[in-house]
Amino acid sequence: MKTGLYQLSVGVFTSLLVGCGGGSSGDKSQNGGNQGSQIPTEYVTATTLYSSKCGINAPASGVRFFTHGRDGNVLKEYKSDANGKISIPWNDKTKHLTVLMEDKLSESKSKIALESELELQPVDLGTYFVFDYQKRNTNCECKDFTFNFGEVINLKYPNYRIRYDERDFIQGPTDNYLRTKEFCKIDGKYKTIALSAQNKTTGSTDFAATLDLNQHVNDNTIVIPQSIFTGEEHVGTRLSINSNVQLHDIYTFAETEQGRKNRVFGGNIDTTQFFPKLFEHNYLNGKHRVSQSSDIGRFTYSSNRRIKLDKDKTSYDLDLTLNQNQMLGQVQQIFQGLTSDSATNYNFRNLGEGHNAFIFELSNNNFSWQLRAPLQGVIPDMDLPEDVRRRIVASGPANSLDAFVYGYFYDGNFNDFRKKLADIRKQNLKIRSSFFDNYVNQVILLDIDN
Repeated sequence: MKTGLYQLSVGVFTSLLVGCGGGSSGDKSQNGGNQGSQIPTEYVTATTLYSSKCGINAPASGVRFFTHGRDGNVLKEYKSDANGKISIPWNDKTKHLTVLMEDKLSESKSKIALESELELQPVDLGTYFVFDYQKRNTNCECKDFTFNFGEVINLKYPNYRIRYDERDFIQGPTDNYLRTKEFCKIDGKYKTIALSAQNKTTGSTDFAATLDLNQHVNDNTIVIPQSIFTGEEHVGTRLSINSNVQLHDIYTFAETEQGRKNRVFGGNIDTTQFFPKLFEHNYLNGKHRVSQSSDIGRFTYSSNRRIKLDKDKTSYDLDLTLNQNQMLGQVQQIFQGLTSDSATNYNFRNLGEGHNAFIFELSNNNFSWQLRAPLQGVIPDMDLPEDVRRRIVASGPANSLDAFVYGYFYDGNFNDFRKKLADIRKQNLKIRSSFFDNYVNQVILLDIDN
């Protein structure tokens, strides 16, 4: 029975018990269903933590986990312990797992976030993060930093857009060259932010620099000097990119010990630049996208490719596989299965090379359900305990359906892929693993007509 998904998909507010065979699934979640007498010898493990601004993540206890049989029926419910740890016995009758997280977005607003792992085998699933606005700052040392961009814009780069800390930017002339932003210490230190200067004029040079906030803790205002982009390491190196399709989003970025930095957008394949003398690990990302209508609703299809850049190489081929119609056909087939309360076959294996996994998500402002699955298989008639189903229906109809097919050209089956990710997590690497260097995805983001 998939009444919750059905009602989210088509906006039908009927009783959960209609066509569901009574409340048997609720009983299964309490008594463990027909687990049988087998003694499991392997486990699925995970950790549940509250998300934090500063990486000090408190354990999230009592997070609910539901095991499912092959047909999607609920077998048993488990909860994470006081330390946010959980170890779930796994045998040949348990096939899928669902995690329920209660995200508290504000005093008056919360959201249900469900994540399901289909065709699961014993593995460490890593960390699930629960959002609670009251716990975001727990034990964090945070500070507002104010930046003055007047000098660097007026004296040196009047026609440039200055981007700082990846997402924020300022462009002159303007009445106010001051910008204030909060930063929190992570592992006892504030971050080093990246700054870039771009002029959208074709043929112009990009610039980039870094700024260590720890050197400015006592400054009331950090004046960004006109000399910050001086030196050959701060001058962009232009790339020559060949592609088999039109690229709509092209950018480079660097992987560092503090995560991704210096995202620099190229206007086209002839103006994209990177900074091999400033950052060691640089990447190129290109995307093709198209939007149109379907029988379900309006959607955007995109194909995306990411590769690592060699510091001594400037010419690259960035070819993308386009399978818009084929992927849409599979998404429509899945949608029809959801609206008919039946198991749904799907197959994304023929969308091109490099893909390893499939993610499917239904959501609205109050609810989301994400399923992670192999490239080919069956989405079963997933059931949930009665109290959860009622909350799903109360959250209103879904307005968004997203499908992701992605991978890293890994040569192995889906559960081997899961185990590979688990092994990488255990290494606690300072720089993101080279396993992720070569990336491809195809995505459909669909707005559902209700």
